[in-house]
Amino acid sequence: MVDQNASALADFDPEAPLGFGEDYVEYVPPIEKPEDYDEPAAPVAEAPAPERIEATFRGMPGNEKLLLHVIDYCREERDSTDVHDEVSRFVGTGVCTYAPEVVCANLVRAGALAMVAEQDADEAVEEAAEEAEEAEDAIAEAGAAAAVDADEPAGADGAAESSEVVEAVGAPPAFSYRATADGLAVVDAQDPEGDRLRFLEEGERYLPVYRLVLEACGREEGATKKDIDTLVDHHELCREPRRYSGFFVKGLEGIDAIAFDGAWKTTEVGRDLLAGAAFAEAE
Repeated sequence: MVDQNASALADFDPEAPLGFGEDYVEYVPPIEKPEDYDEPAAPVAEAPAPERIEATFRGMPGNEKLLLHVIDYCREERDSTDVHDEVSRFVGTGVCTYAPEVVCANLVRAGALAMVAEQDADEAVEEAAEEAEEAEDAIAEAGAAAAVDADEPAGADGAAESSEVVEAVGAPPAFSYRATADGLAVVDAQDPEGDRLRFLEEGERYLPVYRLVLEACGREEGATKKDIDTLVDHHELCREPRRYSGFFVKGLEGIDAIAFDGAWKTTEVGRDLLAGAAFAEAE
């Protein structure tokens, strides 16, 4: 064995070029195509609108009330700008990770809203061409008038008219949103009164804590998370099982009893609940 190794080392040339010989051919195993390889892909069936709407609500947790409000707001056809402004108004000082345009686009893809163009694309192109031609004529006429009376400065009306022409030519196609039947079915299926009754029944054990939170949020300045933490953290009902302030805030917000406006504040719904029989019996 030693002699064979020594012989191999004696024949080794460290300066010889590395690589394969000229007659080396790399072996590539044949790849068989499946029988349907060249056939066009079958179209994927789109899920029904109710399923897409449900998936959209699940995919935007914490924004369910916003989505419902937007759909309900669009029961009548609304200009897209008005809808986007309404989204911003509804969110207010709260937190929403979606821009108004994204909220509406998601509802359109889900089939809860429909986009309604004020005119079709061909009409828009023809109208834009006509307006461009009119704008050129207006500029030519303005130049001729300036040549006739160069001493007279251009008036404010002329500047405004020119601005309007430019704005009309360059404006994007306008469109509106309108709620679909499937979208309105989701809104109309909501039962806020029933949800509140079920909430009070299922959370009967914690009604004394809910009362404390509602009363704290009922102050003029509202209540901060720290204020609610102080009420909840050492309450005997929250020891076993352990409950934190978020449990009570989420529950009350879910039935519209409190809302965030720089601080947590009791709403009219919350005040009505406090004055109702459920909390009277919990004293």
